[in-house]
Amino acid sequence: MGIKKKKKEALQDFYVYWRKIYPPFEDFHRNWLEKNAQILHVKKGQVLYESDGQQENLYIVLRGFLVKERYI
Repeated sequence: MGIKKKKKEALQDFYVYWRKIYPPFEDFHRNWLEKNAQILHVKKGQVLYESDGQQENLYIVLRGFLVKERYI
C-alpha cells in the first residue's frame, strides 16, 4: 500500500511541485489552501465522484494517476 501523508506534508509536496512550473504562492493562497484543501487517499478503482453535470472539484495528484471514465 502507498504512503499516507498528513495534510501539512501533502501540501508541502504540492508546493514543491508547483514551484517547479509556476510562481510561488502568496500567503493568502497558502492560507486558503490549508483551510479548504482536503487530502484524499484513494484506492485503485475507487470512484471519486458521480457526475451528473458540471464538475465542481479540482484534483491534484501527487502520486499515481487518475482516469476519467464516462459510461453511456
